[in-house]
Amino acid sequence: DYKVPDVKLTSYYRRATITLVFLSLFLSWIFSQTQNEPFSDEKAGKEYYIQPTLETPRIDGSLNDPCWVKIIPITDFIQEEPDNMAEPTENTEVYITYDDQALYVAARLYDSDPSGIVRQLAPRDDWYGAFDEMADWLSIDLDSQHDHQTGFSFAVNASGVISDAMIFNDADYDSDWNGIWQAEVKIDDKGWSVEMEIPFSNLPFFAGDGLTWGLNITRFIQRKYETVTWVAFPLDVEGVVSKYGHLHGLRGIYPPAKFEFRPYSMFGVTNYNDIRLKQIWEPWNHRLNYYQEPNNNLGVDIAYRINPSSQLMLTINPDFGQVESDPANINLTAFETYFTEKRPFFLKNMDIFETPIEIFYSRRIGDNTLGEGINVDSNVDRTDTLYNTITIPTKINVAGKLMGKNKNGLSYGLLSALVSKSDSSKWKNYYNPDSIEYPYKYPKQYFISRVKQDFLSGNSFLGFMSTSSLSDSNHTFSVDGLANLFENQLSIDGQIIMTSDEYKGIYGSISYYPSGFLSGWVDYYYYDKGLNIEDLGYIWRDDYTQTKLGLKFQTLDNWRMIRSASIILEGDMEENSDGLDLGKTIELNYDIQFDNFWSIGGGLYKIIEHYDDRKIIYDYDKNEFGSPIFIPEVKGTHFN
Repeated sequence: DYKVPDVKLTSYYRRATITLVFLSLFLSWIFSQTQNEPFSDEKAGKEYYIQPTLETPRIDGSLNDPCWVKIIPITDFIQEEPDNMAEPTENTEVYITYDDQALYVAARLYDSDPSGIVRQLAPRDDWYGAFDEMADWLSIDLDSQHDHQTGFSFAVNASGVISDAMIFNDADYDSDWNGIWQAEVKIDDKGWSVEMEIPFSNLPFFAGDGLTWGLNITRFIQRKYETVTWVAFPLDVEGVVSKYGHLHGLRGIYPPAKFEFRPYSMFGVTNYNDIRLKQIWEPWNHRLNYYQEPNNNLGVDIAYRINPSSQLMLTINPDFGQVESDPANINLTAFETYFTEKRPFFLKNMDIFETPIEIFYSRRIGDNTLGEGINVDSNVDRTDTLYNTITIPTKINVAGKLMGKNKNGLSYGLLSALVSKSDSSKWKNYYNPDSIEYPYKYPKQYFISRVKQDFLSGNSFLGFMSTSSLSDSNHTFSVDGLANLFENQLSIDGQIIMTSDEYKGIYGSISYYPSGFLSGWVDYYYYDKGLNIEDLGYIWRDDYTQTKLGLKFQTLDNWRMIRSASIILEGDMEENSDGLDLGKTIELNYDIQFDNFWSIGGGLYKIIEHYDDRKIIYDYDKNEFGSPIFIPEVKGTHFN
């Protein structure tokens, strides 16, 4: 009989939760009378009042549409690099307008040497191959919810290659986010020009008139290594979205696609006309001219936009056959290989589920499972089941998610999925549901919930999250928070997790980046011995403590032939819960950039003698490891 155990929060977890709640309220009260807008003094004058258009421009890269003539362009750009806060060497004009369907952007990028404009062809979203420092490009960044945390970047280079990304937590980029938009470019004797159409259906925002969005515009001139932005800051100021200027005046807009319906079907047959073994351990048990095997599939994806900032998505019997396959992997270590998510349903708007300790690893849903190799022929008695295992495919029957954010800064996300074994005839008879060695329960039900509340001008948050594998009654609870204080100079990040079997994990980070010569940070990780969140999460190991310390000395001011220089000193200490030394590392790195943009760098490191307690594995079923292995001291240097 299968009994669902009671889920209990320990007093430790309750105390930690209460402490974090009161700490966030205290911090919110302390800073409640500070400015509501981060960097308000630095953003003075960075306001653009947009006007609607009745004449939709043709997106062809030529700025000859009548609507552009009536618009006052943005021209007050500033150098970010190489001469921070200086006047740009080339003029830039950006025009922005809109109708009830989309935002339209046009830019005239003047260049005194059009033949020097650097173009680069590459696939979409290849940032390091076609953007970064490889070509001339322009990007438009929008904070459509004006929460100073979440932004959307739309970039196009001088060859017309486009790239888009979502920015979350005011610092992290998700390049897997893809919008539906278009851009065209043209190069002429004045430089080059750009036209973009960005439909509002790509963006979450709150309904109303006279909306205010965050806005920044960036241009890169490759041959000069010059980065020009509308809102520029000293290079040592942290943050991305919180530094945007403002786009005012959007009225009467609403995402046009409230409902999306995407069905698919696949029909086929596999015909075996040779010898096929029925059971691999019985070479004579085969069939000739094996029967035809049908392969039929039918499914649908549905999305419904409840309001401009909330969306409900549902997928029934999804097919991810078009998704890029994982790379070949041979793993002979004690640690599981981490694969990135590539399935569209689990990629779109999933930033809300991001936490430092990854208690939701979406690849768990629909992943294959290991089952016992069972004979179809019941007359054959198999006892050596330890090695007779097969990988049993699973399928997602249905999955849904609801995600959104309200005007008070409360973000929410719910995700649920039902997964079963594949019902193909070639697998269903090979699996023993009563296996003692592999007691996997199917179908599996998963449920993930997440809430986050912004505070401190929307540049910080406190969140709660839970994940549940309902079929196995495995539950994980998490409280996490991020506080960016003193205009992002001080950042405090933390998370506490607790499983239903009362194991815990802790993450904490404090970083201090004042404007000046010195900055530093401290990171801490702790995982209980026996902590297991692999039903829906991912940690690389349990029974582990790690502390990281770092100091950075830097100068961003020109000094003779040196443009900038930095020295980073880092220390890393690791051990298990028994106090066994798993490694102590000290590393010193340096980097110097000259006025001609050439740079040199290098460093040295030392790994003090330690032990590896996961080198010898002698019992996979009990997950017990052999004696620790002594690792001698290692020293190294590098130069580039």
